[in-house]
Amino acid sequence: MSNVPFTSNTAQLPDGIDIFFTDSGPPPGSTDYTTIIVLHGIAFTGDNLKKLHNHAHAFNLRTV
Repeated sequence: MSNVPFTSNTAQLPDGIDIFFTDSGPPPGSTDYTTIIVLHGIAFTGDNLKKLHNHAHAFNLRTV
């Protein structure tokens, strides 16, 4: 497992709601990757997605 350096971002919707998300970014050198967007509720936090980000590039994935 590699440590993919993911970024943290906040997007603001027009009604003033902020959405926080993390992004593994595209796999280096890939132009045909698949993007997976994971939405979660209160059952777990976005910290659980760190493991997914760490495996993303090995499988030609971008995880958000």
